Amino acid sequence: MRRKALLYLLIAQAVGCTAHPQNARNSEQRHFSMEQEIVPVRRPVNVPPEVLEILRRDELATRSGDARRPPSEIPATWFVGSEIHLNGPNEIDLVVLPRLLETVPAENAHLFGANVARFWVFRKTPTGYNLVFAESVHDLEVLLSRTKGYRDLRTTSATAVSVTILLFRFNGVKYDLYKKVTKPEDKTSPG
Repeated sequence: MRRKALLYLLIAQAVGCTAHPQNARNSEQRHFSMEQEIVPVRRPVNVPPEVLEILRRDELATRSGDARRPPSEIPATWFVGSEIHLNGPNEIDLVVLPRLLETVPAENAHLFGANVARFWVFRKTPTGYNLVFAESVHDLEVLLSRTKGYRDLRTTSATAVSVTILLFRFNGVKYDLYKKVTKPEDKTSPG
């Protein structure tokens, strides 16, 4: 698994989806991966109760492996958040992904798929948090480029034969798919 993860990081670098070195001006994390043991959430924050209520309505999150657990009992410990600024320094938004749990089997294992995990992005508004993005991918990068004032998002996913990169732009309410690029997997790298 580690060799495959290294391969994905190399692919991400080749197509421009890298975890850029952070400087004092921009110290927030911009690159997230389902493989948190390789790309950990550097400054994790607890998911606010208001966000947890939205997550409890997410179709994938409610497909708990334990049919006895109603959505209202999905715990915040299943998720980890990271603060991000999508629209300037005064708005503190949130990237949320499934937390890696130590239990086997993990209660939230259904949030991880075959080489993907669910990512959610929440925009903070004066009336609360709005879900503006939800996709199951391998990596999520918050870009410096902007659309309608909000930073663009790029995702990366890979199979044995291809790498798919999706670019999302903010439409004023949520993020929409803007561009999709699928490239063949590089068969020349050792793996």
